[in-house]
Amino acid sequence: MVIPFPCEKCAKCCTMLEQEEWKGISLFPWETHLFPEEEIEPSLGLGNPEKPGFKTILYTYTAQSCLNLSDNHCEIHTQRPLVCRSYPFRVRHQGEKTIYIVAPECTHVQTWPETTTVDKRYAEMDAAELIGDHLSRFYKAQEPKWRYISGKGWTRIGRNKPVE
Repeated sequence: MVIPFPCEKCAKCCTMLEQEEWKGISLFPWETHLFPEEEIEPSLGLGNPEKPGFKTILYTYTAQSCLNLSDNHCEIHTQRPLVCRSYPFRVRHQGEKTIYIVAPECTHVQTWPETTTVDKRYAEMDAAELIGDHLSRFYKAQEPKWRYISGKGWTRIGRNKPVE
């Protein structure tokens, strides 16, 4: 049975957008309209950034906290981005196994034992899997892959061959 994660509405997920592992909120192209254009930058792309046909497949909302948060309540909850729908779970694939990693800053997760096997199926896991599927397709794509580095521009991911 799929159940919603028991969120304690601490808003850490919305106010702690700068962590060691990540910065901001990852957005797919269809989600960028939810945030101010000047606070969004590209994140991942396919193709050649110098040529037509280059596709930005992921963006980042770069603010330190979400502007859609008001009194620890999400003002866009019903249309929030996929990454917000997946919180506090992140998915990793190890061969045929799907591993869920939980965000350590989540107040509810902090009450769990240090090593825990989640025996429930939370709805947020479905969103985490969907993100994993999108990113898996990105990394399997034949086109050259790029990551945008703020202030530096696009940097090639993977092979160091020049792109023609």
